[in-house]
Amino acid sequence: MRKLLVCLIMLVSVTALFALSGKVTWTWFENDPDVEFYRYQADGEDDANWTVVDKNVNEVTLILDVSKVHVLYLQQSYDGVSWSESSMVESEVFTSFDAPEPEAEVLDEELFDEPEPAEVQQRAEDTPAAEAEQAESESGQVAEEKYVPLRALDYGIGYMNSIPDSAEPKTLGLFASYSRSFKDVGVFRIGLKANASLYSSVRQWRLSSYVNVLAMASAVVGNSDIYIAFGPDLGFTMIKDSDFRAGLSVEMGIRYHRTPRLAFGLSVADHYYLLPAQKDSNRFDLRVFMSSVL
Repeated sequence: MRKLLVCLIMLVSVTALFALSGKVTWTWFENDPDVEFYRYQADGEDDANWTVVDKNVNEVTLILDVSKVHVLYLQQSYDGVSWSESSMVESEVFTSFDAPEPEAEVLDEELFDEPEPAEVQQRAEDTPAAEAEQAESESGQVAEEKYVPLRALDYGIGYMNSIPDSAEPKTLGLFASYSRSFKDVGVFRIGLKANASLYSSVRQWRLSSYVNVLAMASAVVGNSDIYIAFGPDLGFTMIKDSDFRAGLSVEMGIRYHRTPRLAFGLSVADHYYLLPAQKDSNRFDLRVFMSSVL
């Protein structure tokens, strides 16, 4: 463990006894060039209240009551999925007309495990709330949120069988898939998942394949993301008893993130083929895979 020195500088100009709302600005500095994202919030670490910014943003301004103590929590990330522990700085309390001379106080904080939190510098300027809000609106310097998509490339092996007609060949094969989220709805990430596979029967020479593009919803739980996907599916049989089938597929799976870039997963999928009508069938496959998080 190393120690991180956080320098706290307070600049105050109180204009009225009860007008203690002011513009509070925190500034932080890069301590790791590989960091791509920061996220912050004041007075808490609620999962729903983080504001995410990219590495080019190093300052945030908030309108707060400077007669109370406020704490800025700052975290950083290489990929926008895994985040560091928080670095924290408390603001000072101001309740009088007298404007103190600028002073610097050095605080000693313990640095958390990798990735290292950035150093944080905080200063406060006390102005009437109406003037502060107008100045903030005109400056346009408040950091905007930037959406960080989940992108993953899966590749692995699978087992496929027909249900309930177990007389059809049982197959083993390879598959690859690509997932990407586009927006968050509450705790869920909404996106698309595309799959392609090639299977070979165990006892007879026949190749089977399917491709599909599915609408996907996923949720992050700890170091894992759990997903469900649904959409159109095309199935093929080649070399022996060649045919083509069209239908729907539903898939469920879980991906465990071993590192920010590497994950392992398990998924199950059901493929119900409706066309041609005389060959309607239901195929089930179980897949084990590795995942490269992009």
